[in-house]
Amino acid sequence: MYYSYNRIRSYNAYWSFIISNRGGGKTYGFKEMCIKDFLKKGEQFVYVRRYKTELEDRQTFFDDIKEKFPDHEFKVQGKKALIDGKVAGYFIALSTSRNKKSVPYPLVTKIGFDEFIVQKIGTSGGYLKDEVTTMLELCSTITRKRDNVRVFFMGNNISIVNPYFIYFKCIPKNKERFHIFKDGELAIELFADDGHIEEMKQTKMGKLVSGTNYENYAIENNSLVDNNKFIYNKMPQDVRFLFSVTFKGQTLGFWVSYKEGLIYVNKSFLGNKYRFTITKEDHDVNFVMYNKLNEFSLFKEFVKYFKNGYALFNGQEVKNQAFEIMEYMNVR
Repeated sequence: MYYSYNRIRSYNAYWSFIISNRGGGKTYGFKEMCIKDFLKKGEQFVYVRRYKTELEDRQTFFDDIKEKFPDHEFKVQGKKALIDGKVAGYFIALSTSRNKKSVPYPLVTKIGFDEFIVQKIGTSGGYLKDEVTTMLELCSTITRKRDNVRVFFMGNNISIVNPYFIYFKCIPKNKERFHIFKDGELAIELFADDGHIEEMKQTKMGKLVSGTNYENYAIENNSLVDNNKFIYNKMPQDVRFLFSVTFKGQTLGFWVSYKEGLIYVNKSFLGNKYRFTITKEDHDVNFVMYNKLNEFSLFKEFVKYFKNGYALFNGQEVKNQAFEIMEYMNVR
């Protein structure tokens, strides 16, 4: 039981994002699609992971699927995937991909970025700095001026709020399966295989995690991070603006209602007063760069409110970004 790429490919988008429950067969389906297209048409693929360490076990890349093609020989040699002794694909770490700008890939028609969503942001194993631009550069290097390349992003349902969706302003607003953006060049699929879910529930692992948060994420396909805790839809009228923080190109405003005893965080702010950045990349005219923001009295007040459960956020994107700022400032 594994995921089929037929439906997402029918949208013919340049970039396609597939998000499903853990073990939903996304990687297996990508391998099968690539193998079939290589055997029939000689088309090659690129398999992308974020860091070099995530490609250290690439020697086992074909182990789970080679029995489906018993008449062919599969081998990994260095950073190349071989089928019947011919180059069928390449392994590339996104973190070092900028070194490959002069390398031609004229036969590559499919790029697969596996596990593109991570839970931790700004820490070891997290998203790269300016990651979306790095991925765009890699795609440009491989695609050149060709229109026959398709890019597939495979991710577990950790959070729909990630650098790619934020960059293109394409965060899905509902639980429909398919979402199309950018004039059809970007597609998102939120996929859950009911058969796979029921099958997993009957395994020893499924029985072990029954009723836990891990079952909710890995088997039931509910987001590991996204939830409605601390989310609000409307601020009261008596709020007072405290300060704003711009981080990674996004600005959050922090407002307080002393009557309600709550701090509200959203994307709105007032004037130029108390506008902070915490990195030189975000710094601009009329901002104060303050890389020790956690020593600022109003930010300390927000943290105090948050730790006591009195801070609310205007949606998942705002909440995740505020969490990222707090993590960057080592708020524990």
